[in-house]
Amino acid sequence: APEVSLQIIDVGVEQPQNDAVVELELQQEMVPTGSPVNLRANVARVGASGDLTVKLMVERENSTGPIIVDGQLELPEVVTRGEKSVELEPGTSQWIPFSVSSLPYGTHHGYVELAGKDGLEIDDRQYFTVHVRPPWPWLVAAAPNTERLFVTVVLAPYFFRETVRERLECTVISLDDFPNRRLQDYAELAFVDPTPLGDETWQKLIRYVERGGC
Repeated sequence: APEVSLQIIDVGVEQPQNDAVVELELQQEMVPTGSPVNLRANVARVGASGDLTVKLMVERENSTGPIIVDGQLELPEVVTRGEKSVELEPGTSQWIPFSVSSLPYGTHHGYVELAGKDGLEIDDRQYFTVHVRPPWPWLVAAAPNTERLFVTVVLAPYFFRETVRERLECTVISLDDFPNRRLQDYAELAFVDPTPLGDETWQKLIRYVERGGC
């Protein structure tokens, strides 16, 4: 491509020094209401050894932005939800875990960043988004004279329900009542010792699965 002009400029230094958040991992991108959001950040250092402070920031609920006001960018208000310090040797990295609790229902944005400034600010921050949702609605259909308690306890343990951290919300019905239920109201279905199902019930289940149910 003779019409393209290429210039290579060496802007390196003999003894570079830089800290960076090189990677960010969310344990789950979607969590039920009341459950903690767990994540970890991998921070690395090039140059002299020393202490490094890492902060977890989350946008404040109902905060507006980013928006342009009078030609200026206004970012959402953020709050510090975690802060940890580590000591890194040159050329090493370390995973730092964080946990955020009590996030309300909705979508939340945040980031992990290094405190202070260094020679390359562009790699000092990593962003994340997490969705907090209500528990998944399950429909459990049980045949007559079957034990239902143990199934629901496994799906939605008492401890999680008492601490408002249940991942599933179980509705238990008799198998005879199953044909009268709107399956689109439930994310998943479960049967406990079912007797043979009729053709109408099977067709209803097929339509439910075809629409994404399980």
